[in-house]
Amino acid sequence: REQKVYFDNNILKEIRKFNSNEQKHGVWTTYFDNNSPDKKINIKTETVYKTGELIERVEYFSTGELKQIYTIDVNYNNVIDVINYYPNGQIQSEGKKIFTKSGKEAWYGNWVFYNRDGTIKHEKVFDQNL
Repeated sequence: REQKVYFDNNILKEIRKFNSNEQKHGVWTTYFDNNSPDKKINIKTETVYKTGELIERVEYFSTGELKQIYTIDVNYNNVIDVINYYPNGQIQSEGKKIFTKSGKEAWYGNWVFYNRDGTIKHEKVFDQNL
């Protein structure tokens, strides 16, 4: 089943997909509420679900460039691989997040932060005392 949601101005806001058990399943797409000059509807996020479980989320800048890729690690369900991008397409940072016992996300392990030209700015290790 597919469900479409609209902003008050009747512009498409979100497309949601469900399986036969009414669980989130497939690609959910959200859109920015501003119309671009070329009248193109710009995607804000694409989130992939499989039988109710989050698999991956891709986020975009309002200009259409890639902003973030957020992927659940298939080997460790509570580990998330994250890559953040500058608007010019260069990687801004990359590392992992984990779900803490309280269910919140926390930065974890080695993170690498980059300058806009792609050179390494610095690295930092996050330890959540697990």
